[in-house]
Amino acid sequence: MKICNRILIPALFVLLLNPAPARAKEFLNTIMHINFGVAYGFPFGDIIDLEHDSYYILQTYEKNKKVRPRHFDSSLGMTIDLVPLPPLILGTDSHALKFGIRGKYFFHYFQQKLTVKEGEKKETEYGGELINYRSWMVGPVIHYAPSIEASDLGGDYTAGGGFTIFALAGPLQDGLLTAFPVQRDNDVDVGAYETKFDGYKIDVGIGAEISICSLNLGINLFYSTMRINMDDVIYSSIGRESRINEFGIELFIGIPITRTVFPRIF
Repeated sequence: MKICNRILIPALFVLLLNPAPARAKEFLNTIMHINFGVAYGFPFGDIIDLEHDSYYILQTYEKNKKVRPRHFDSSLGMTIDLVPLPPLILGTDSHALKFGIRGKYFFHYFQQKLTVKEGEKKETEYGGELINYRSWMVGPVIHYAPSIEASDLGGDYTAGGGFTIFALAGPLQDGLLTAFPVQRDNDVDVGAYETKFDGYKIDVGIGAEISICSLNLGINLFYSTMRINMDDVIYSSIGRESRINEFGIELFIGIPITRTVFPRIF
């Protein structure tokens, strides 16, 4: 018991003098970023274009205007950045770089919607889920702090925010395609419409991140391309293989794990 007291009391004293939120308000010296995010994407190409062009409804309220389906991808998951190496201080000690590895695991849900106006205040919406799958990816990430400042008299530096550049690749899992959801929701017979699929995906993008108290808040802008291999032929003009591209935006909240002191590197 005496030994425990000799260890615990000084440890508690140190924690009180150096609260966790103060240490966590950091971008440059964080050795691991654990981020939880939600993303919204705008897909296009092959399947998406065919689905968009294959069906429309005449909107009689607006003089027989043709209304076609629209598509969007909503997703959620987490990313982990491992950046254990010390930062590389650049220029006249005004900015810095860190290199690391990012892992990403996300759940994706592609929706297809079509909205028909039937009056000034009345409208009907058709649609449903077109594609859902899980993806895990890994690849290099660069953390860039455009503005740094000295954290102590020993020549160490700190930054409260910065930018990231990343490129990721990995497989698709548990993919399910349920084609023509708008038409089926409108009681149109489309024949065979469901198949499982697998494939791979590539993401490239840039992000911005700022530290607030014990959390990081950020945004990523990215471009994705994925190749899918369907078990069955649903679209005769496409076959079993297809490519889907996407522009997306992700908002995330993160938990930084910080190393408080690094040796200076020139």
